Amino acid sequence: MNFILRPHIDVEKWDYLVAKTRYAGIYNYSYFLDSVCENWCIYVDEHYSVGIAIPFTNKLKTKLVYTPNYLRCLNLLGEINQKKIEAILKEIKNEFSSGDLAIENLEYELNGKTRVYQQISRTHEIQINTLSKRMLKKFDQSQLRISSNVELESVFSFLESNLFQRIQGLTKSDFILFKKLIINLNNLKMLKICGVVNSQNEFKGCSLFVQTKEKLIYIKGVASQDAMKDGAMYAMLFKNINEAHDNNLDFDFGGSNINSIKQFYSNLGGQDTLYSKIIWGNQPLYYKIAKYIYHFIGKFK
Repeated sequence: MNFILRPHIDVEKWDYLVAKTRYAGIYNYSYFLDSVCENWCIYVDEHYSVGIAIPFTNKLKTKLVYTPNYLRCLNLLGEINQKKIEAILKEIKNEFSSGDLAIENLEYELNGKTRVYQQISRTHEIQINTLSKRMLKKFDQSQLRISSNVELESVFSFLESNLFQRIQGLTKSDFILFKKLIINLNNLKMLKICGVVNSQNEFKGCSLFVQTKEKLIYIKGVASQDAMKDGAMYAMLFKNINEAHDNNLDFDFGGSNINSIKQFYSNLGGQDTLYSKIIWGNQPLYYKIAKYIYHFIGKFK
């Protein structure tokens, strides 16, 4: 097996390997990695029958593996077993002095920290709790309604002012990266937009989803404070959960380890699915300082 940098990857072969690996998520495809990674390479055999994508950064002459924003986790692809996984991870750690790599192959022992995301399997009934039912009823009795007639630029503007400015650590550069991903998904006809408007047709909320052959995946969403109190987020997600179920798709909440968000997904029937975060080595002190300065300055760009 060899490490292959992005310019030299046979994208057609790589994406075919992703497509034929039953459990592989959207995050492994070249178009997704191109959208969110500063740099990425693959570690793959000559026939592209076994491999993994590796996002990395070259900040201050230090080559470090990292998990980019908007990319939940990757998969070890192809015909693998415990022995192959151990050999692959050993080679990655030899190539990169330190790293933070999220992988979803928990049928094998990865020796990482356990993380969770929430989803509803297409084979399970949709079961929501009493709070969800109450919020959905509140939405139905409000002056709000769901709209699919939403312009993407309006969504970007609303998300930037109502979501990204609230999230600590996200910068203007992070938002530009997010827009790049969403535009690429839209160009590939994979993006689904759900909006909420009031009786004056004023924009009050939006949610973005990406649809694959197997899943409908929630990406990001937000509602104004008053619309949120009237159940707008519950209504947008519940509508899409039902549409996924009707089309024999799993519904993927995208996942969160933040208790309040995780509880919100659980209220709507989300079940925990595990993945692993593998961390090794130590980031150099000057890299940690540079990373802090980047995020601090980015807030004022």
